[in-house]
Amino acid sequence: MGRRILMKCKICKKNIKSKKHFSLHLNRHKISLLDYYIKYENFKIPKCTICNKNAKYKSGLKFRLTCCSERCISELIKQRIISEETREKSRKARFEYMRKRTGKTAFEKKNKNIPSYLEEKFMKFIEENKLNEIFDIIYNYPIYPYFADFCFLNIRLIVELDGSQHFINGDKRIQHDIKRDKYLIEKGWNIFRIKYNEFDIRTQNLLVSLFNKKKINKKNYDEKTYFYKDIKKIKTRTRREYFDDVIENTKNKYKKLIEENEIDFSSRYWKRQSSEIFNCSQTHSRRIIKKYFPNIWKTCYKCIEL
Repeated sequence: MGRRILMKCKICKKNIKSKKHFSLHLNRHKISLLDYYIKYENFKIPKCTICNKNAKYKSGLKFRLTCCSERCISELIKQRIISEETREKSRKARFEYMRKRTGKTAFEKKNKNIPSYLEEKFMKFIEENKLNEIFDIIYNYPIYPYFADFCFLNIRLIVELDGSQHFINGDKRIQHDIKRDKYLIEKGWNIFRIKYNEFDIRTQNLLVSLFNKKKINKKNYDEKTYFYKDIKKIKTRTRREYFDDVIENTKNKYKKLIEENEIDFSSRYWKRQSSEIFNCSQTHSRRIIKKYFPNIWKTCYKCIEL
């Protein structure tokens, strides 16, 4: 028996034994498989089922059902009727994929603090404009029950980067984002959303001008963009240290008032004088002197009997 021939090249009339060898053979003629079929086999590119434009090329001679524009994809999803059995199969396949822990899913990347392409681009924008020298910027900051992409703590601003997945499932994801924004605004946050295909010079300038208008509070962290998990590693004040600072500030406040005003602590009316200066009751003014200024307390009128 002779060797089986599957196809014949119409350019050089050579016989080819398989599709794989045929694709390699076409490289010699510097023409792709698709271009060859269009030119010599009268192959026609399939049309989009929604808008009737050319469908998006996949590989080989395969094309997608639509041109893959946002409108066509969302319209196709609305038209397709998927059975519960198909949904269940898709669900199981998704869980199996996530169980493998490939490190490629969005959830795993987010959990490991691996930013997406758009997030890396925004981090570069932060570094170029030296925003981390002015603001406390936290990536993946939790505000129960949500996580904010980039949180500017000094000005209570959240920058959300919306990838293409926000716009391919119709209004479902958009309505979820609206609900989420409403909740965060009620909590006192400002929201600035950037669409995946709109992070250009105009958007960047608008964002910089927004930063300039905001009132900036005290900076608490170093000049870098922190992941939320890294904040826990930073040494923070203990509860005891916090209250020690409060006591010290209160003591300095009353000490300044005593130095600026002459109070005769040897007089029997010293409590009345101090209460007028401290703007509190006589009993409270007596407690202030006893707690914060023990040396003065010993010299006060009738303090020993008290």
